[in-house]
Amino acid sequence: MNFQVAYDPAAPQPLQYSVVGRITGGRIDDPRLPHPLTDIHALVRLDNQNLAVEELTGRSNQATVCVSAHGPPAGPRPGQPLVLEAKIRQLELEPRLLESLPESMREHWYKYRPDGQVDADVNLVYDGRSWNPQLSVRCLNVAFSHHKFPYRLEHGKGTLVLKDDALHVDLTAYSGNQAVHVAAELLHPFAGMVGWIEAKGDDLPLDEKLLSALPSGPGRSPARWTSTAPSAFTTASGGSRHRSLFTKACTSRPPAAGSATRSSPIPWPTSAAASP
Repeated sequence: MNFQVAYDPAAPQPLQYSVVGRITGGRIDDPRLPHPLTDIHALVRLDNQNLAVEELTGRSNQATVCVSAHGPPAGPRPGQPLVLEAKIRQLELEPRLLESLPESMREHWYKYRPDGQVDADVNLVYDGRSWNPQLSVRCLNVAFSHHKFPYRLEHGKGTLVLKDDALHVDLTAYSGNQAVHVAAELLHPFAGMVGWIEAKGDDLPLDEKLLSALPSGPGRSPARWTSTAPSAFTTASGGSRHRSLFTKACTSRPPAAGSATRSSPIPWPTSAAASP
């Protein structure tokens, strides 16, 4: 550690100080973290104008973390914000992460039930009143489903980018061996979300997994439809206007020789396919 102090009674700020120190082999245990942060190394600088943490590295279970932060020593305020940047690699999506998430993000976790592994780059700016987050997530191998359409997709790869209160999604995941592409453009994703989400898939089997994920309603009998013929589908929804395209865009290709299809009464009103 290096510590310097200077005093000049004629200066606008008579007392000037500067501290530079290194942390090696540190550890942080906090109930809000999914795992202890261990093997911490960092360079810390403090003077009258700025508090900076540079080159902070550590491990959280199998994930690696690199963090830098700077801001005024007396705390952030307009014109002098706290800025934090973090790079996280091989982060495991697990229920323990919920303790470190704000309530608004926990709600989305329960809707999608993600698991798997991601890399994340985070930039947070706090002016003393509100946070301005920017986030880039690269999905390495993730699984997820939506609570209103619980068709589980696995081995997902792609990106989620949050910038200027807009979330952009570009993912490809799989049901069995068949790919499903998920894209989205969402404004205000944590409060009053509006925008659109679209999922497209080809050659998906019309099996119990797919049919059981369809919403049930009055007059709809449980699905009893199996087919060896492939199917294609597109689903889309958006903000205050919700549109389900499944019943009019789910198509079964002409059965190949030797394939078979059987069904009980169609589990949705036949007029729905023609409705807008």
